[in-house]
Amino acid sequence: MRVPGFLKRIFARIAALFMGPLLPITRRIPAFILKPFARLIDPAEFAADVSQMPDDKLQAMLEGSMRTVLLDEVVNRMQTEFRPEAAAGMNAVFRFDLAGAKGADPDVYQVTIRDGSCVTGKGAPADRDVQIKIAALDFVKMAAGMTNGVVLYMSGRLKSEGDFALLTRLSQVFEIPGSGREKVAA
Repeated sequence: MRVPGFLKRIFARIAALFMGPLLPITRRIPAFILKPFARLIDPAEFAADVSQMPDDKLQAMLEGSMRTVLLDEVVNRMQTEFRPEAAAGMNAVFRFDLAGAKGADPDVYQVTIRDGSCVTGKGAPADRDVQIKIAALDFVKMAAGMTNGVVLYMSGRLKSEGDFALLTRLSQVFEIPGSGREKVAA
């Protein structure tokens, strides 16, 4: 079913409200209701919204029902923001452990780059080349172009195991939407 442009814009604004003024309400709304709205937010709008949101509000969102919706959408969009020309010759499986809310188990995602394509999924891969451990807040800020992997790694907020050369290449294979700031690699 094709959604007319004006309806898409209306739903996108509703979704943006869930990220901003209606954030306290979203903690009580089941994730399956919020998920369709997340897909309607343009990556550039997402980056702009995240860059204007204080860390405590973003953290509150990541501790509520929006957590799964937001993290799933950010990881799934890695497929559409993938730059196959930058990944020439790369065949790797990345495991992302996104630190859980208040001591909970991390949310685990996998990103497989093989033969010029990118496939994402939830859960631990059977085997991985690189494992990345990062707080969900830092991961979302990185996806929005507010920080980058090098800064997080050097500050100890991103930890990795496995092939370091693949980790350093990862920052080159995704377009990071602009947030009004200079575009930064993941």
